[in-house]
Amino acid sequence: MIFRLLLCDEPTSALDSASGRDILVLLERINQSYGTTILLVPHNTAIRRMAHKVLTIRDGKIVDEQENAAPVSAADILKSAMEEKTYRYREGEACPNELQIKVRQG
Repeated sequence: MIFRLLLCDEPTSALDSASGRDILVLLERINQSYGTTILLVPHNTAIRRMAHKVLTIRDGKIVDEQENAAPVSAADILKSAMEEKTYRYREGEACPNELQIKVRQG
């Protein structure tokens, strides 16, 4: 059975960098191999660069929608995020509610 939609609520939030990268690589493979749409709500803002489409939701309403013309591969997400120091919010810092959707292209 192939699922057409996979819902992921903060799939990397409690993981170390290597495990988080492994999960993102797995989700990317599922998307590419099976054409499964992945609806991802992350705590890690760097993941938005992996998505084909990013929706920002505030108070239950979509306030922004962006297409990502050049998504970054999952394998590169955490490496570049650590270099930019955007991997985790600091304690007490506000976290925006973002809904990120990886849509199969083609």
